[in-house]
Amino acid sequence: MVFEFLKLEFIAIKMIIARVIASDNQINIIMRIHALLIALLIGSELFGQSDSIEKAILYQKYFAEEVSLDDFRQIGLKWNQTLAATKYPDLPLNDLGEVQYSYITDFQDISKEKLFNRSLEWLAISYGLFPAYLYSNPEDGKIIFTNSLYINYNTAGTFTCILSIKDEKILMDFINIGYQVTSKGYYSGDYWVPEATNHYTTDKLFPIILQDSGRWSYYLRIVTAINDQITKDLESLNDYIVKYDVRYLF
Repeated sequence: MVFEFLKLEFIAIKMIIARVIASDNQINIIMRIHALLIALLIGSELFGQSDSIEKAILYQKYFAEEVSLDDFRQIGLKWNQTLAATKYPDLPLNDLGEVQYSYITDFQDISKEKLFNRSLEWLAISYGLFPAYLYSNPEDGKIIFTNSLYINYNTAGTFTCILSIKDEKILMDFINIGYQVTSKGYYSGDYWVPEATNHYTTDKLFPIILQDSGRWSYYLRIVTAINDQITKDLESLNDYIVKYDVRYLF
């Protein structure tokens, strides 16, 4: 993932240099070189490593002339202030630079049947999820469940997890990652507007840096909470399976 971030930063810098060289206007060249120095300054001092993709997209928008120089600088400063209070999560990325939660874990000398049964036990202990409330197929080695987690008073994170199990291995995929926002009912004149819950995917939040800056912290809390929960689930399941024999040795 570190190399993916560095690759995107390098691409962004190449775009900057190419645009400077392509310009015919001397004043414009000077301004662009000045902007390059600002970009490098922002890259080295205002942004953390884990938000490099966000930074690369901001570079791209500026050099596509979709963001002015002043806005470019202001967004960078606001972004730094936000990250000082709200850490950017360390998100797993696929080869396309997209967030993807997919993990293969090896469990030496543990059969498919044991891995399947221990995974069901873990779900019952961790979430109170029993076979009647999830999809499970021991023959195919598939377990599918959904989960939600508290974000704040009206927001909950959501995701679906697919466990694909065979001898000595579990593939853990997290899909349909999103959040739901519940609005309380209220009167609009004489008309009662009932409570409503709207569902959104976290994919729509990225790049966060191009969203309304007033909602950056809120969006970061959402993706961080979901990221932390998925990481916790992965570690918890692996720990339960590995330590199972010791735990129940009597």
